[in-house]
Amino acid sequence: MLEISDLQERERRWVIADLCGKGNRIRTVAVPIWVKQAINGWLTVAELLEGKLFRSVYKGGKVARSSLNDWAVWSVVRQSAEQIGIDRFGAHDLRRTCAKLCRKSGGDLEQIKFLLGHCCLSEFVAQIFHVKWRIPYDERSAPIRAGRDLER
Repeated sequence: MLEISDLQERERRWVIADLCGKGNRIRTVAVPIWVKQAINGWLTVAELLEGKLFRSVYKGGKVARSSLNDWAVWSVVRQSAEQIGIDRFGAHDLRRTCAKLCRKSGGDLEQIKFLLGHCCLSEFVAQIFHVKWRIPYDERSAPIRAGRDLER
């Protein structure tokens, strides 16, 4: 789980540094300032200086030493979705929504691909935007893509 020390300021921006993601790829994820401010609020209220960032809170308000597990985080996300009227969704729905909102606000596909941790642009576009295309492998396939007749 995420450690407080994973939040770092690099080049005047807050990031989650050296995050090990899907496929064991190491990436750095940008943290918007409003998210960092919310985290700072949590750290102040919970009186946390080091260790796990996400922790359980007992009924009496005491913050646990141990971190939340994956299922607890998913439960919070699912409950929040239900509160705004979303009954069913999956983790990839969140990724697709992020990508589509970034694109709609003018984000570059290369940057969105990097944000979501994809390495191949065509695979990224196919997965996130449900676009299927065929990249030509040789000269013979180019006329098909152009809508031309192959017979000469």
